[in-house]
Amino acid sequence: MKYVHGLKPEMEIKTAISILISSDFLQMAGLVEESLSYVSENLQEILQLPIDMNCMSSSLVKRLAGKVEIEVLDTLKDKKDKLKSKIFMKKLEILFQDN
Repeated sequence: MKYVHGLKPEMEIKTAISILISSDFLQMAGLVEESLSYVSENLQEILQLPIDMNCMSSSLVKRLAGKVEIEVLDTLKDKKDKLKSKIFMKKLEILFQDN
């Protein structure tokens, strides 16, 4: 709601995915972009949280893949494979589209 009233919301590791999914659903493009940047910068910490990431849309995962460098993606530890393989798949799609 802070964002709706023109205030910048405070991003936290534990709420970043929820804000990302909600802002995408509500079509708040600026907040989606901010959330994607925050998630890409803090991906390792976010993957360690006990949250379900299956509700992220394919387009969000693809946009996230575009923000994560392949070297960073390769070093991620995702024991339960919540998101890493999906990001890898989308990253490959992006690389093939570019070529």
